[in-house]
This record gives sequence, structure tokens and C-alpha cells, in this order.
Amino acid sequence: MPKTVHFKELKWMFNSKFMLKCNSGEVVHFPAYNGRVEFNKTTFSLTLKNLTKNDAGTYTVKGDDDEGENIIVVHTLTVLFRHKCNKVLSCKTYFFIR
Repeated sequence: MPKTVHFKELKWMFNSKFMLKCNSGEVVHFPAYNGRVEFNKTTFSLTLKNLTKNDAGTYTVKGDDDEGENIIVVHTLTVLFRHKCNKVLSCKTYFFIR
């Protein structure tokens, strides 16, 4: 069975810049993501809506636990567009995005 980890703080970063953090259940995100981001406090997954080409880049998840801050996962997102597509990025704890 996987080890349960309790984070004091969890951060999502985009191209090394603060995007969102969860600290003791309180979620704070950068104002540029108002109405575009959903964070699941149970799974730590992030859903980013209405993607644009500017959303392409490196997404990093960092967790602060008893051992200090650690990088949990790093994703590189490429945004491709088609005619009238539903543009939603959803990252789950098992992180399947390439």
C-alpha cells in the first residue's frame, strides 16, 4: 500500500512562477487564474480550463512536509488546437499528461 504523505503546504508552479498553493486546506491562486483553475484538496489535482497557447510550459508540483520542500512531479505541457475543441487540462495524482 502506498505511503500516505501529509503536506504542510503544496504548491503548483508554472514556468517557476507561483500559480497556486494549498496550506492547511486554504487554497490561494494567482489572480490570472481566476475562473480558470480548480484544485481538488483531496487528490491535489489541478484542472486548468480554457487553455491558450500561453499555457504551454513547465508545471511543477512541490510539497512541504516534515523533511522540507520536495518536487513531487514536473510536467511539460504542449497546447495544440483543433477546430472548436474542449480545452481542459486535468492532472490527477497519477499524472498521466505527457
